Amino acid sequence: MEKHIVLLTIGILIVIISAFVLFISKLKNNHSKTDYFEEYNNKITQASKIENEIMLKKIANLEKEIQKLKQSNTDLTEKKETNTNFKHMLNYNLFKETNKTIIDLYNKGSSKEQIAKIKNKSVREVEMIVKLAK
Repeated sequence: MEKHIVLLTIGILIVIISAFVLFISKLKNNHSKTDYFEEYNNKITQASKIENEIMLKKIANLEKEIQKLKQSNTDLTEKKETNTNFKHMLNYNLFKETNKTIIDLYNKGSSKEQIAKIKNKSVREVEMIVKLAK
């Protein structure tokens, strides 16, 4: 019977030692997996920082481009206003040219009623032309 007890004790010891060795190897594997995940996480974090820097540079470039576009828009608006004023001047000169005889007659001292009769226009129309010409 002692043989059986010795064999049983040796078997139990072998199982316990095997379990202990497996447990230690699992801990090492988990530790290496943890290291791998930490390294992977560090790489991702570093890549994210680089991407953030690139995005910030792109945003800064877009802001500069927006400022340039705003400035060119302002310049174009000012040019358009100048062109509009020039068009008004052209229209005014055309108005003066077409109504030159009425303006000349008024400057020579003719009354508005006389001018209206000569040019076959209403008195109100002659008054308006004289007021606009001043």
